[in-house]
Amino acid sequence: MDVNSILNGIRENKFYYSRDILNRMISFSANDELEFKKFWDNLVHDNYVEKFTCRKRRIAKFHAHKTIELIADNTVQTSKLYNNISGGMTRYYKYAEDHFLNNRIFQDLLKLNVEIGKKYLGVESLIISCQIFRITPNEDGSKTPVTIGLHKDETHLIGLHFINSLNILGGVSKIFDNDKKYIENSEIVFSEFLESIYIDDTKTFHETTPIFRNNLAHDSFRDVLIFAMEFKK
Repeated sequence: MDVNSILNGIRENKFYYSRDILNRMISFSANDELEFKKFWDNLVHDNYVEKFTCRKRRIAKFHAHKTIELIADNTVQTSKLYNNISGGMTRYYKYAEDHFLNNRIFQDLLKLNVEIGKKYLGVESLIISCQIFRITPNEDGSKTPVTIGLHKDETHLIGLHFINSLNILGGVSKIFDNDKKYIENSEIVFSEFLESIYIDDTKTFHETTPIFRNNLAHDSFRDVLIFAMEFKK
């Protein structure tokens, strides 16, 4: 029933948001959550955007057909049409660590996203690009970009799951239709573990407003996990 709620929401509104639906669909303990969040402490600096923002990242890719298989590909490619910062080139990133990929919460999220992606897109085979992000706000308190502004990920369906944040302000996610008109009720500030949004990337643009430190004397970050799902014709 919960999967159908997500599917119907995307079909009706081009996106679906819930604060707690994944917490009902995936079983884990408080300690499981704590251990999962620690993986974001071992991400690698993203040199491709160092003049634009402070982002750490790892990636993983999968092919989902009858089974879900890991793909040995650590590249990301986007066009300059939607990414004027690092688009138009092949970017190489560190792969997700084995103990992250084998983590039960991650495996449950992967399987759930595959199910949602196949049913929403009406296909039997998917390519899934998993992006593991941390944005660290500037130490001087100035605003730090989270995304490159209004953009597309150049995929078919996006599942974005909030993981954690500390000592930040800002970071409002917004969704727009293909005419770049704001979609009602799509302005979201994430705060809860596995708070999630699914976006039809073929029908929308999206952005997240910059973040900044609430208290300059303390550490600060914003962590998310993204599944970009597409089918190959």
